[in-house]
Amino acid sequence: MKKRIVCLTLAILMCGSQAVSVMADRESDLREEQAWTSQQLDATYARMSALWDQKQQLESQIESLNSDLVNVMVSIQTLESDIASKEAEIEKTQGDLTKAQNAKDKQYGAMKKRIQYLYEKGGNNAWFQMMLNADNLADLLTRAEYTQQMYEQDRESLQKYARTIEEVQKLEEQYEQEKADFETMKEEYEAQQSNLQYQLDVTRANSADCENEIAYAQQQATEYANLLEQQQAEIEQLEAERIAAEEEARRQGREILKVVGLTEKEKEYPSRMSGGQQQRVGIGRALATHPKVMLLDEPTSSLDPELVGEVLDVVRTLASKHITMLITTHEMDFARSVADRVLFLADGRIQEEGTPKQIFDFPKTERLKIFLSHYHS
Repeated sequence: MKKRIVCLTLAILMCGSQAVSVMADRESDLREEQAWTSQQLDATYARMSALWDQKQQLESQIESLNSDLVNVMVSIQTLESDIASKEAEIEKTQGDLTKAQNAKDKQYGAMKKRIQYLYEKGGNNAWFQMMLNADNLADLLTRAEYTQQMYEQDRESLQKYARTIEEVQKLEEQYEQEKADFETMKEEYEAQQSNLQYQLDVTRANSADCENEIAYAQQQATEYANLLEQQQAEIEQLEAERIAAEEEARRQGREILKVVGLTEKEKEYPSRMSGGQQQRVGIGRALATHPKVMLLDEPTSSLDPELVGEVLDVVRTLASKHITMLITTHEMDFARSVADRVLFLADGRIQEEGTPKQIFDFPKTERLKIFLSHYHS
């Protein structure tokens, strides 16, 4: 398994390349945002799929309700036709009933006239007179038979008309009942029609709402997809900028290593270096931030004498490059050779300041003179 070596160059790079760190953080944030956007897009697609299934179910319900509604409307039209036919039959029956009643009344009137005629001619005596006026027995029998036939004919006709009237009345009642049944069925179908129409209106409204939700989800999906593309483009741009910045940081890191004299230690762990080298690494890390002023607090403290020179040589190199440094040190020869200006501090106060020549060759304060006497001794 290959491990990337955390080398000195990267140690300097990590301290000096803030832009790389900022870009890396932004790239990481963008990838998190992209993951969230992708989740939202997947959720939107899932919701769209569910909405499409719901819409298909609603469309199927609409189709079924339309079919049921058409069947009910056809049944209503059929019943209306049956009711119209039944009304025509009732009307015809009423005509037949009127005719039968008129025929009965006519027959009854003729019989009443005959009876009235006999009564006006003397009642029973007229009938007997008619019989006595017969020429012979055969004529008498003929007249008696004729009279009997007339009576029987009137009676049969009246009974026939009475039966006809009764049958027609029953038929009329039957038709009226059938018409009432048809009208009841029509009312039931009309109630079904109203209910089906209501269900159809509600289902169509739900389908329209579902379609609006699908349109909104499609708009959201488009926005998320566009956002993903923008995020991916920004990530790729940041990645390219980060890689370029890292390459630039590596180049600068190698330059800094050259300045601090650690070029050959590029792939070494700082923890494996000597104290002097580690101090130079620290100076290099400070240089990587491109400071206007470098603060060095006793850069040679806690170092073995043979390592002090390494650090001081680096500081001299920086001074030759006109890098401003503020250094606290007890190395007087170093201060004399490197500094442009020297400040002497004692008891937490600046006792004296000036050029290296003024401080070291012409001290003014007793405290500085005493210090330098110890230094020279």
